[in-house]
Amino acid sequence: MRTGYFARASGEPKGSKALSTNVHVTDNNTKPICGYKPHKTLRFQWCANRLVMKYVECATCKKVLSKNL
Repeated sequence: MRTGYFARASGEPKGSKALSTNVHVTDNNTKPICGYKPHKTLRFQWCANRLVMKYVECATCKKVLSKNL
């Protein structure tokens, strides 16, 4: 598991107004465990190469983790 967010490196948003997301918990394939599907122009940016709960902003990711721990 990794902790990170999805963001657009630069340029104008195309198809989505968001430039970045909340910090999520992802599986090793960089898919959020909460089921969130980022826009295709957003790329995963890791905050930590492991699970760091103090960084996580997504409430659903926190709920999923608390049920599985």
